[in-house]
Amino acid sequence: MTKDWNPELYNDKHAFVYQYGQGILSWLEPKANERILDVGCGSGQLTSQIKEKAAWVVGMDSSPEMIADARSKYPSVAFEVGNASDFEFNQQFDAIFSNAVLHWVTDYEGAVTCMYRNLKPGGRLVAEFGGKGNVQHIVGTLRKVLAKHGYREQAEKQLWYYPSIGEYATVLEKAGFRVTRAEHFDRPTELADADTGIIDWLSMFAKQFFDGVSDADAKAIKAEVQETLKPVSFTDGKWYADYKRIRVMAIKEKAETIDIK
Repeated sequence: MTKDWNPELYNDKHAFVYQYGQGILSWLEPKANERILDVGCGSGQLTSQIKEKAAWVVGMDSSPEMIADARSKYPSVAFEVGNASDFEFNQQFDAIFSNAVLHWVTDYEGAVTCMYRNLKPGGRLVAEFGGKGNVQHIVGTLRKVLAKHGYREQAEKQLWYYPSIGEYATVLEKAGFRVTRAEHFDRPTELADADTGIIDWLSMFAKQFFDGVSDADAKAIKAEVQETLKPVSFTDGKWYADYKRIRVMAIKEKAETIDIK
C-alpha cells in the first residue's frame, strides 16, 4: 500500500473519496458505547464523523503525511500510523470501518486476518473499496501509453486488488467471518477539474506507475492518456472516472460454548 500521499491534492481535487463515504457510513450505524477502528482513514473526515456517535474511535493510515493532516484537523480524535495488513491493538473493537482503501492492500488475506483478530466476537466489518473492473478505462489506457513510450516495466505494475464479491466473500469466510451483506455497483465519479481531471487523478492515485519515468515523459504520458480517454470519459464538459465499488458487511461469529453437565 502506498504511503506517499499528498494531503493538499487529495483534499483539493479528490474530496469525492470521503464524500462518497457517506453511503457506507449508513451501513456502519455507530453506537454510543462502541469502540471503532477506521482502517485507512486518510485526512480523518469520516473518522471525525464516526467520533460524533461512538465512544472511542481510532483512525489508522499507512501515510504519515495523511495522519499529520488528520491530527491537525481533528485534534480530539486519536490517529495512528499503521499497516492495514499487519496491525495489533491492545483492545478489540466492536466494529472496523474502511472506505476506499482495501483495494490498495495487495496482502488482502493479511488485512482480513488482522481485522478479524482485532474485532470482538460478534463485532462487524463494514467496508467499501474498488471492485472488479474498477477504473479499467483509465488504467488500461495508461498501460498502453506507457508501453508505447517504452516504459514496459511500469506498464505491467500491479498496484491494486479489485476482487469480485465472490472472491472477497471467500477470503472473508476463510478467515472466519460471516458475510451478511454485499453489493458490487458502478459509480461513475466526476473529477474536480474540467481541464485536468484525468491528469490530476493519475498524479494522485497512479504515481507508482511513473517510478523511473522522467518528468517530461510523465507529463506527456498523462496528457496523452487524458486525450485518449476523452471519447469515453468526458461528458457535458466534465471528466468522469469509471469507478466500480464493492460494499460489504461481515460479522465475526461469536465463539460457541458447549454446556457440559
